[in-house]
Amino acid sequence: MDINEKGAAETVLEIKALGGAKAASYKCDVSNRDEVLAVAKTITQEVGPVTVLVNNAGIMPTKPFLEHSAEEMKRIFDINMLAHFWLLQAYLPSMYERKHGHIVAVSSMCGQMGCTNLAPYCASKFAVRGFMETLAVEQHDLRPEMDDKVRFTTIYPYMVATGLVKSHTVRFNGLMPILNPKVVAEEVVAAMRRNQTEVSVPGWLFHFNRFIRLFPGCVGIMVRDFLQVRISGE
Repeated sequence: MDINEKGAAETVLEIKALGGAKAASYKCDVSNRDEVLAVAKTITQEVGPVTVLVNNAGIMPTKPFLEHSAEEMKRIFDINMLAHFWLLQAYLPSMYERKHGHIVAVSSMCGQMGCTNLAPYCASKFAVRGFMETLAVEQHDLRPEMDDKVRFTTIYPYMVATGLVKSHTVRFNGLMPILNPKVVAEEVVAAMRRNQTEVSVPGWLFHFNRFIRLFPGCVGIMVRDFLQVRISGE
């Protein structure tokens, strides 16, 4: 399900080329609730019940907060966050009905820490984190019988070579290189198979960030300045 019909079709061909796998693509603007619900219904009718949902859509305009237009900020949240609401409304009920399912949300390390030139993007990814955590808590409180049947996994990748990051700097590129999308995909699958709740890519970054947050905020600033990780504005 993607608004980029050509890109989705190419992905289908790549999957089929691997041999033995069935795949289909559907054009959909995931920021449009009515369209999501309609396409989801079509998918269920033509393909069957969805048991694994990976929410991965995202846009990342890079500029200082005060240079973002209201329309741009709204668009970021429509795609990066609200799309999760619409897709969960479309598919979570059937997962509960079938007592089987896995929801994967691709957030970002920008959903764990702030980053210059990415204020709306970071806010949207922090929101994804809060949404997924709340879904798991709500399920445990209201549907405890589903805790081992419907799972929730949130992924926090570092910068990925998908074209979203146009220009960046980092002091230790060998330690923190831009990630190959294939590596991230493999980590997503591994996290699902292990039923992990939260995973960063690389794995150490999530725990490193939590460790740094045990100290006063000035320590985090010193570490960030030392690592010199920066994403340049457009």
